[in-house]
Amino acid sequence: MNLAMDAVASGRATRRRARVDPAPETRAAQEGTRQRVIDAAIDCILAKGYYRASSNEIARWAGLTWGVIQYHFGTRERLMLDAFRDQVQKLIDHSEVYVFTGETTRDQLWSVYDYLYGFFGRREYLAALEINLNLVRTPTTEEAIRTETLRLYDAMAEVGHRNPAHVVSNGMVVEVLRSVIVSHRLRADATLTVVVDDEERFRERVTMLIGALADDLEKA
Repeated sequence: MNLAMDAVASGRATRRRARVDPAPETRAAQEGTRQRVIDAAIDCILAKGYYRASSNEIARWAGLTWGVIQYHFGTRERLMLDAFRDQVQKLIDHSEVYVFTGETTRDQLWSVYDYLYGFFGRREYLAALEINLNLVRTPTTEEAIRTETLRLYDAMAEVGHRNPAHVVSNGMVVEVLRSVIVSHRLRADATLTVVVDDEERFRERVTMLIGALADDLEKA
């Protein structure tokens, strides 16, 4: 990942650096610690990559000892699975509160795009992708990751079921726009350093795509 990403993530990590005494915690405190570790794991992956985000490195970013993290998650793989699960839940939460708008087909497509970009356009989703791709190679976690991945797609499908009169109910439209957003975020150079598209040029391409989709849908 590039230096800008490292700097952003390091800034978050610095605010977490105070050491934590592994004394008994209340339920609320335990949840706070778990979320702190998950956030640190995501930031660490974004800055250093999945394999360099070691147990000790994540502990350092979280400002905790590995013993405290182990108490909450058990293993690094379990931590990674919970970090992926956390991202899936964020999409589900996002889908439940988003209000789709638009009188015309084109306006509805822009509403779907904004909804998808609100989740898949986030930097954190890149870390979720890395976790997913790497954990599925481990037989002991494959089923759990598959289950969470299905939950993610089910969340997108459920939005369509709740809005049958809106173009978000068209699975092809949702997948095309999602793929464009993810590919925009995944562009990289030969060293695998992320290259963020010029936002204005990307918006122009999205405008052309939405125009073409609107024409096709209106002819159907």
